Amino acid sequence: MAASVKGDSGNSGANVEQQASGSSNYQKWKFVKRGTATLDGAEMSYYTIENVGSGYVLATEGSTAELRNSLKQYAYTGSANQEWFVLGTGDAAYYLLNRANSGLAADVNGADKGAGADVRLWRKNNGDSEKWLLN
Repeated sequence: MAASVKGDSGNSGANVEQQASGSSNYQKWKFVKRGTATLDGAEMSYYTIENVGSGYVLATEGSTAELRNSLKQYAYTGSANQEWFVLGTGDAAYYLLNRANSGLAADVNGADKGAGADVRLWRKNNGDSEKWLLN
């Protein structure tokens, strides 16, 4: 499964969901380093995660990072809710923690393993639904 822009949409505000892995550019993301900030007492880099198909960045719905916010794609404005810390899990995967609220991670809703499951913010709990493979 892969994080994908719903319906391969090039529209700002389109939802990000889980879909079967394929070759669509709307399932491809590039990480762009934007700066550094302190996370849990350590200086860490943070990134925007830009969709290759649309050029928009992964962001929380609305201008803040709140529990259960769906993830969408929007034009980059420099807001912390569009920026992500990338932390290794220790098993070749990564957690994506939102810079506006670093206690919240990109998570597949309800740990659903099916296509169409919403990707949203949830409390970092080290669950498999928060682990992302980057390749």
